[in-house]
Amino acid sequence: MVNQVYQDMASAIETLVLLMDNEGLWPSTNSTDAEPSETALRSQVPFALDTMGFESWLAYVFIPKMKHILSAQMPIPSMSITPAAEQYFTQAPPAILDQLKTIDGLSSKANLNE
Repeated sequence: MVNQVYQDMASAIETLVLLMDNEGLWPSTNSTDAEPSETALRSQVPFALDTMGFESWLAYVFIPKMKHILSAQMPIPSMSITPAAEQYFTQAPPAILDQLKTIDGLSSKANLNE
């Protein structure tokens, strides 16, 4: 059961990447300023809102961290990202918000199974 949650979460994260890319919200790999600085990545503010946009936080902080957690089979943290996305990611298409809701739900499921 736990392995299924990890597989479902990995699939949900990959779907989020595809949705962001399809909507033009995934940072361009061709841009020289696409990746935030080390200082920006060390932000202590929730979602690094003081140093980057919410979509950049998803791309450079959240998604890599979740991929690491999943590949290392570490415990999936309890999270509720959707409310922050609704507030700070104002240009987020409904499909991306729905995918974040799916990820939040899988997080809850993973923590119920501990």
